[in-house]
Amino acid sequence: MSDWTERLSPRAQALLRQSPAAEPPAPGSSEPRLSRAQQRFLWLEKLHPGDFNTGRLLQLPEKVEPQRLQRALEQVLERHQVLRTPLQSAAHPGPAGCPLNQAQVNNQAEMHQRVSQLIEQPFPLSQTPLLKTTIFHVSDTGQDWLF
Repeated sequence: MSDWTERLSPRAQALLRQSPAAEPPAPGSSEPRLSRAQQRFLWLEKLHPGDFNTGRLLQLPEKVEPQRLQRALEQVLERHQVLRTPLQSAAHPGPAGCPLNQAQVNNQAEMHQRVSQLIEQPFPLSQTPLLKTTIFHVSDTGQDWLF
């Protein structure tokens, strides 16, 4: 190991020794490999599980058709292979389907509580897509929010 790795904790050093080096695919091979960025992310996730599970809450226009939103998300997944490639292995990208969950909540406080629960749930890096979506319909304001 080089000088900078000696400053890591023993656990981080052990994970670094286990981490495979990024290799280009063999000539003529169709098997995808994890990029260096994907390998670093996976290594950090092993070192600090769950620390990188984040979300974004966006207010949507009142008239949102869930089917159209789901089709748009599926097109994003179709165009971006990185969202369809599981990080636990260099398996082939999965299908471009995107589950769109819907939840009815009474108010924004309840929505924020549910979002906190969603963020705390483990995000399986071995399953695709690497994206979870939920539309929250807030009863007291009539607004829709996307998480």
